[in-house]
Amino acid sequence: MKGPFSNRFNHFLSGFITIALMQNAVAANLWDGEEVRMGAGYPFISKFIGAERDAPLVVFIPGARGLARFAYGGHEGGLEEDFLAYWLNREGYNFLGISYPVLTDGGAFDEAYPDITVRAWGYGSAEITRAVMEEQGLTGSVIVAVWSMGGKSVQPFGEAALELGIELDFHVSLAATPPLPNSVNMNGRIPMHESGLGLRPDGAGAAVNALAANAKENGRPEIIPADILNSDYIGHWPVQLTGTGLRYDGQLHAFYRDHWADMQDTKFYALDYPLVAMIVPGQQDPRHAVMDRATWGYINSNTLFFGYAGGEQQTRSLPEDQFDQLRDLARDAYTQLAIDIGGNHFFFVGEKGARATVAAIVELESRVHQLKADLAAIGASAANQRLPALPEIAQSAALQGRAEGSR
Repeated sequence: MKGPFSNRFNHFLSGFITIALMQNAVAANLWDGEEVRMGAGYPFISKFIGAERDAPLVVFIPGARGLARFAYGGHEGGLEEDFLAYWLNREGYNFLGISYPVLTDGGAFDEAYPDITVRAWGYGSAEITRAVMEEQGLTGSVIVAVWSMGGKSVQPFGEAALELGIELDFHVSLAATPPLPNSVNMNGRIPMHESGLGLRPDGAGAAVNALAANAKENGRPEIIPADILNSDYIGHWPVQLTGTGLRYDGQLHAFYRDHWADMQDTKFYALDYPLVAMIVPGQQDPRHAVMDRATWGYINSNTLFFGYAGGEQQTRSLPEDQFDQLRDLARDAYTQLAIDIGGNHFFFVGEKGARATVAAIVELESRVHQLKADLAAIGASAANQRLPALPEIAQSAALQGRAEGSR
């Protein structure tokens, strides 16, 4: 059999066999409901928990060294009530956890992928989201919950969502760090594991202590035992995802620093970010408690001004009272799109924190929708034109914004 159809079939068959082999290679170490999926050329581990088909889908993207298991659990002796997925599902949301490749002692992934980039992380996660939605027949919108380092994936996920036709509602930061310069130590050092990944801290004392505090708050001896935490929840991870300028040289098998390459990877300067709501921890996670409103607020201000309001030319033509409303909406977004929840960096692990986090997501979903409605109302009365939603004008607004910014 020859011709275009034959070529396409052979390409499909080759890809299918490759994916099947990769799944078989790691399947023995997967937990209940997990599966390996390919995205942007890399393997990810995903777990889907369904609700109604027309309900929103909450996608969880984890932080440094961690798997998405922090959002759904699954270890022997663990309680599902201690994890976000259970309460999200009880609230009527579909859930999808997506783990980038982390080399754990328990062997969740058999191979290391030190060359994966933030763009591949975001695009791969979006591709998997699209595939799961199609397979499950989901028709609702998507909310992406990003934890810690997961904040670096916001822009590429949003960019990919636009290309893939995903109805992305908003992102919600769970003590997440945006890809802004100096949000983290730009000169920090990370020891290298023999695989080329960043070396997981021995014992992970900070995580063990935080989870022990959460267990005490819930009146329990433990939520995730320390040995299981170190073997099956965290591991060695790709430093190119950290946003600190560290890159991996495969030929030299060494780390080097290139901040410009990192900035191109994360696109911190882009003007097509989705809106990002925030769930803010307390004094036990002081950097996020103090900074998250300002860092994500800056990105949201750009999104509101260039994405929703159309940039300088359109906002100059607004009637004064409507411009005042726009300015007030942007100002108030710093507080309206944030909820203080207290706790440490793992505040959403443990029944009390998980339930409170889901309640905050429900409330923030309502606030985001109200903000979008208020913005649309201003646009509808300005020159009798409806203000388009961000996905409709992301590319043109970004081009306009760059042109204006060059003056």
